[in-house]
Amino acid sequence: MPSLFPDITHQHNACIESAKTRAFKLAEDAGKKFGANQVRVLEALLQDHRAASAYEIVERMAESGKRLQPVQVYRALDTLMELGLVHRVQSINAYVACTTEDACHNPQLLFCSSCKRVAELANNTISALISKTAKQSQFKLEYGLVELVGLCPDCTDA
Repeated sequence: MPSLFPDITHQHNACIESAKTRAFKLAEDAGKKFGANQVRVLEALLQDHRAASAYEIVERMAESGKRLQPVQVYRALDTLMELGLVHRVQSINAYVACTTEDACHNPQLLFCSSCKRVAELANNTISALISKTAKQSQFKLEYGLVELVGLCPDCTDA
């Protein structure tokens, strides 16, 4: 099975364009406004497949000359999460762009503790099992996120 982590040397332009196209479609389908701030924040998160805190996003954007205030970044992140385009990595209080084609609401994230890259494992069997178990426990699941911490293939080989 090929790695879920993109090769370190791959070009992100294709990722960014694909995600933006998907984002505009999801926003339109949901009747949501997808403004310039949401686009900029999504682009900042797609730069290198690493999770970033809101303040790191502010810094990334300032480096590219598109400075936003933290409150603007948080608002954009809220919209992006609502659309399923961004996931919050709870353990490190950071955010990562969703890399699956379908908006998933119960993602499984593979987090490299060395290089901080994140890959998404969109396994519907795992999501269904989590949902089923929650329902059987009479627990109303609002959002499920599984974080798996380890080393990506590049860090394992290093």
